[in-house]
Amino acid sequence: MNNPEERWKSEVRAGHRWGREWSEFFTRGLPREFDELEKLWQAAAPLGESDVAIMDQVIALEICHWNLNDGIVALTEAIGTHQPASAGIGHGALSSERWTEIWAYYLGLQHYLWAKPEQDSFSPVLDKIDQDGTVRNKVSVYLGERNEVKELLVQRLLYSLNWITSRFSWNSTWHKAQDAGIKVLEDRIQELGGDMEILKRLKWHEVDGRLQPCSHKLFRRLDIIISSIGAGKWRGSIPFRGTDGLELAQTLDTYLEPVSAWIQDGETVHYQKTEPGSIVLSNLGKPDPAKRFLAKLLLSLLTSQWIAAKLKGEKRSGK
Repeated sequence: MNNPEERWKSEVRAGHRWGREWSEFFTRGLPREFDELEKLWQAAAPLGESDVAIMDQVIALEICHWNLNDGIVALTEAIGTHQPASAGIGHGALSSERWTEIWAYYLGLQHYLWAKPEQDSFSPVLDKIDQDGTVRNKVSVYLGERNEVKELLVQRLLYSLNWITSRFSWNSTWHKAQDAGIKVLEDRIQELGGDMEILKRLKWHEVDGRLQPCSHKLFRRLDIIISSIGAGKWRGSIPFRGTDGLELAQTLDTYLEPVSAWIQDGETVHYQKTEPGSIVLSNLGKPDPAKRFLAKLLLSLLTSQWIAAKLKGEKRSGK
């Protein structure tokens, strides 16, 4: 999709943005958002090369990103200067520290399965990346005493984390071999009476998005799954919290409200006296047509996900 207009319109309509149909907030909001964005686009088009690059970075950022707040700040600065953010934005933007912690979990699980006193090839690496043993010890405590069901479920979890070590296409021989291995594991787990709810949570449709490296809930999700395997029951150790969506929406408010006021030439004095409002407004600077469109696109795409997070949080918390 090479046409910038087609790209932003497609993203606004997407099922993880305004294309959701399970609430009137989205079915009513989609035409409104399209109308407002279309007017701003007509005033700004055609965008220059740098602004098109910024538009693509705006599209790349989602509410579930582990570094969302910094991403919003970086994008407001990019919009204000008409220069793309130098730091990575979106799914592939991971710090070395985050990758290190991801590998600590992965190797900690491998260590649990395969390490033996006489032949422990995992500890030398873990000693480097998990120097105080925090992750390794957590994995060990969560899993507890070994048994066959636990071992099989840990191996199944490792299959769900295959993105750490593989970049093969879905129809590759590697993936076909993996699918065959998964079937053998799942059949045996069921035969031994393992908790089917844990197994369900390791299926692709449950894992996708939740166990991706860029997800803000990756490590909590891993803790929940690993502790459930150890307890032999889904959420047997870590109870359901149900407030994450509300907390995320509340935090996002502080970033999006000043952007909205800036776009509408509204009252911004309040936001200029608080953070992150003062930073966001300073970054955006003086409005112009391209800035308005890009800021509105950022606001619109994240607002759709803000609404979803808030509605789900209210449902889960009983509010």
